[in-house]
Amino acid sequence: MKTLEGLALHRLVQEIEKDIIGMKIQKVTFPTDWEVSIDLFGPSKGQSLLVSMHPECSAIALLPSAEKGNPPRTSWQKLLYKYLMGGKIISFRQMGWDRVIEMVIYNPGLWGKETEFICLLELTGRNVNCILTRNDAQRTILGAFRSVPPEENRFRSVLPGLPYTPPPQRERLDPLEFSKKLTFPETYDLAQWCLRNLDGFGPFLAGAFAELAERFGKEDAFQRIVKPLLGECSFLVFLASDDKPLGVFWEYLSSFSPSSPYSFASLNEAMAFLLLTFREYVLERAQQKLWEKKLKEDLDFITREIQRIEELIPQEENVELLRLKGELLKMFPYLEILEKTEEGIRVRNFLTPFPEEVFIALPSSCSLSEVMQEYFKQYRKMRERRTRLLEAREELKARLEKIQALLENPEQSPILPEDATPQKAPGGILRFKTLSGNEIWVGKNARANRVLVRIASRNDYWLHTRDFPGAHVIVKVFAPQAFDEDIVKAAQLAAYFSSGRLEGKVDVVCTQVKNLRLLPAKEGGKTIYRNEETIRVTPLYPQDLWKT
Repeated sequence: MKTLEGLALHRLVQEIEKDIIGMKIQKVTFPTDWEVSIDLFGPSKGQSLLVSMHPECSAIALLPSAEKGNPPRTSWQKLLYKYLMGGKIISFRQMGWDRVIEMVIYNPGLWGKETEFICLLELTGRNVNCILTRNDAQRTILGAFRSVPPEENRFRSVLPGLPYTPPPQRERLDPLEFSKKLTFPETYDLAQWCLRNLDGFGPFLAGAFAELAERFGKEDAFQRIVKPLLGECSFLVFLASDDKPLGVFWEYLSSFSPSSPYSFASLNEAMAFLLLTFREYVLERAQQKLWEKKLKEDLDFITREIQRIEELIPQEENVELLRLKGELLKMFPYLEILEKTEEGIRVRNFLTPFPEEVFIALPSSCSLSEVMQEYFKQYRKMRERRTRLLEAREELKARLEKIQALLENPEQSPILPEDATPQKAPGGILRFKTLSGNEIWVGKNARANRVLVRIASRNDYWLHTRDFPGAHVIVKVFAPQAFDEDIVKAAQLAAYFSSGRLEGKVDVVCTQVKNLRLLPAKEGGKTIYRNEETIRVTPLYPQDLWKT
């Protein structure tokens, strides 16, 4: 994914560092196999540092509230839990312009003499890693998310007991220093020149600079690229049409079109939204793959069952032959017997065109009447069996067609069971801007509601109808002088996007995000709030809002 390269990581570390230095690690959980959630507690607030070690999305973000996760299960997770729990973060910095973060943890309660440990986050895409080391001269490795034996990399092994070796680096220009005196060579491949000569630039940033240089010129393009390092700017999260996260950037690029971006005031807020959305997307796709695997297994089973049933279905001529023998025996005195043996008789068939001659077995122990009744009995049983097997085959063929239709178009098929229906990823967030400049965000579905609360800042305002199910609404205040007017509009939207839309008046509760607590899904997934105020409004879609 086009997310963090060295230059963007530099800005992200600056945003996170000022909030987590000195904070105590209260809890370490693992929301997924590739994520670590470190719950932090300080004098003024509690937050959660989310680390993603997925090869397609290796990044970090500081969330305003604790993340729900699983206890440690693997040996690596147990090691990380052991060394981090109860510790305090005393340093958080980027190593040069590389995609490596050094987090120093002070934990006096673990060992007698050793009190400091280093957690190194290598956010390098497919080679992403999290390495725990001692804070000694060699930085002796204690463990790693991904071990690298000498057979895999003889220049840089990552195994317990070995000294830590940083990723290889080259001497390149500092982008901040270079921005003060821009001197570009005459080259036909500007992207390759950036990769070779500028620190903090990866393939994505180099390509973005080359594209912007064609539109705005080299100097203006470079200032746009380093804009996050020079001051405040908006950060855009781009999603594909299927809600797959494409990445974060602060300019519009052709590689992101025609996606509709979400705008954030800080890179950390953008990364938080990206990580949570990416998690939902990956889990949805994993669930869908499992369901497709089950469908294919069902498809193979049904195909084999159809073949087995077709082998068991009695042939129509054999069934009718039993009836014909019974009918002929009813007319025994009038039969033309062509041959008579100990086993039975061969007679001429004058009831049907085919066959011309019929052999009728006549056991010596049974009378003609008993034999006739036995033939009719076998006929009825065979006819019923054939009917049942044909119905079973048709039912299986109908199921086969439905499964084939589902595999061709899983989004539109109606036969998915409720617990296996793929959920839409949380791209469903409506964003409105008021005339004063404040922003109102509205969740369109349950997952979007949960993500909306997680990525909201502590001082944002949360609204929800009191007595009706509906959307979660977040108000981001940029113009405090218009807060009272805009909060009423947000309450009207909350009532409008609820099941109480047709009511005359609806009560809407309003409180700050720091007063919320999200219950886990096994406890109902509800939101607990306090210090709320109630606003009574008419459900309404205000006309003076516009979507962003």
